Amino acid sequence: MGRVAALLRRTRNSENCSRSHTPAMSLNPAEKQRTRQDLQANRQLCPLSDEAIATALGWTPGHLQATLQVTSHPADVWRLRDFLVQAIRESGGTPAPFSVLTDDKRGAAQGWFGSWTVPPTPRE
Repeated sequence: MGRVAALLRRTRNSENCSRSHTPAMSLNPAEKQRTRQDLQANRQLCPLSDEAIATALGWTPGHLQATLQVTSHPADVWRLRDFLVQAIRESGGTPAPFSVLTDDKRGAAQGWFGSWTVPPTPRE
């Protein structure tokens, strides 16, 4: 039992560290600006309200805004990106392309930040 408890503590501590510190992989200022623009373009195409998006992702409206500004954890930026793409496609639209958070960079991002899940799109 002692080994299991120690392993669980280590796992919890590493999970907490991964969210509380900026990961080693980061975007430069120009990439952050382009990502902000890409997210804003797709936010405009998404038919859901900010409240519906934040609720679906389990975030506060403030965290949604921080993520749209690319100031939250990078995994959350990727998760929002994927959620917006999903919601736009499910509404019959075509998402705007992403210039930095491209599908070919997903593997590297998952290597740095772990995998993430995208919740189902709510029906408004």
